[in-house]
Amino acid sequence: ADGSPDPMFGVAGKLKPSDLGTVMRTRTLPDGKILLVGGSGTTLQVKRLNADGSTDIDFGVLGVSSAVVAGPALSLQIQTDGAISLAGNVNTGAANNVDFSVTRLTGSGALDSTFNGSGRVTTAFTGTYYNATNAVVELQDKRVVGGGYMSNGQSTDFALYLLKRDGKHE
Repeated sequence: ADGSPDPMFGVAGKLKPSDLGTVMRTRTLPDGKILLVGGSGTTLQVKRLNADGSTDIDFGVLGVSSAVVAGPALSLQIQTDGAISLAGNVNTGAANNVDFSVTRLTGSGALDSTFNGSGRVTTAFTGTYYNATNAVVELQDKRVVGGGYMSNGQSTDFALYLLKRDGKHE
């Protein structure tokens, strides 16, 4: 490829999805479809596109999966079974109190109820008030590792957490 826009994608090689908040991550799937992941405020959003940039209406509701479960997704991992693990943060409602959040969707864009019963897990570290997840990965045995940082207002440290395949804490 010579680096010029692909005229077969979107409109003249460009696409501006108007039904999605801030896009934080993208991922091309093995079948050529494209995931756009992000959101706005407390809404996590995932949109799936066909390879030509058109909306894949078989995903979520008319191509978009939205959940008021956290904030925007900051990281994503496509699991071997096609599920989508999304890492981000959730405001607990207390002043400046933010916890880690992992949300899992099925390959069709629905919240995965086999993951902690709700499709979502939040994690806090004792003595901290701000926890941020920046990465999520699936291990070979299907457990999920989240990584980021935690802060108590005085110092900031690296943090990891491990979830079982069903979303329960290890």
